[in-house]
Amino acid sequence: MTKFSRLMLAAFLPASLVGCGVVTPKMQMFSSDEREQGIEENRIINHIKCEIREGVRNALDHFSKDAGATGKSVDWLRNWGAKVTLELTVNEKSSFKPGVTFITPFNPREAFSFGLGVNLETEATRKELVSFSYSFRDLLQEPVNTNCVAEGGVGINSNLHIGQFILSKTLIAAVPGTIPGSSVSDERFPFSAFNYEATFVVTYGGSATPSWDLIRLSANQNGDLLAAARTSTQYVSLTLAEVVNSDERGVPAALDPRAVALHDATIIGQSVARALQNITLR
Repeated sequence: MTKFSRLMLAAFLPASLVGCGVVTPKMQMFSSDEREQGIEENRIINHIKCEIREGVRNALDHFSKDAGATGKSVDWLRNWGAKVTLELTVNEKSSFKPGVTFITPFNPREAFSFGLGVNLETEATRKELVSFSYSFRDLLQEPVNTNCVAEGGVGINSNLHIGQFILSKTLIAAVPGTIPGSSVSDERFPFSAFNYEATFVVTYGGSATPSWDLIRLSANQNGDLLAAARTSTQYVSLTLAEVVNSDERGVPAALDPRAVALHDATIIGQSVARALQNITLR
């Protein structure tokens, strides 16, 4: 990278984030199309849905009698469902800290200096949360699609390993004697619920500090004149449990109240932990 390119990059980063924290931030920073966010969320939700569906299908096939599996049945998984909460957060910060020092030389060995400074900082956070539920029985009616991550995305669009998570839990349930109710023929589900979480945080920013050093005046010798940062957080929480309204068609799946309580507690705990982390960092 040439010297000119580095200078342009150093100037572009803070300049592109000017105004951060002054207005409500956009979820898609470099997009002027308001529909882009809806398209992106639709892509994320369908990606999560695909991983859940194929994970359940793979677990049932893996432990089916036709596959020669031994141990307890995992057919109870067909009567389960998933409650998903997707949280997208954008935080923007900017600061403007000009400083000037006036210097009055008395003689070659002594000088009097007087400094002035201004500090302006702004911060804005936008959070969007969506929650939805699926019945595994309904998902299994959909066509097979094993290429849930065919596009090779990053962050929450990457492989979330939800299928591996479901398979490992059904393995625990399939092994007789691991948990109460060790009868091989026992068709009852051994868990009340289990939960999965994934968080992706991306932070980027920049600063600019032009400075002057004259005989009687110096400016911005310490710290950044202009600094800005943007943090994007993608969080998903997934709770699997028995569907209690499986006989009702055409309505969203309702999970066991114990699972809903677990899911809600997880969301609250995540929010509290993030708030405490922000307080600590400040």
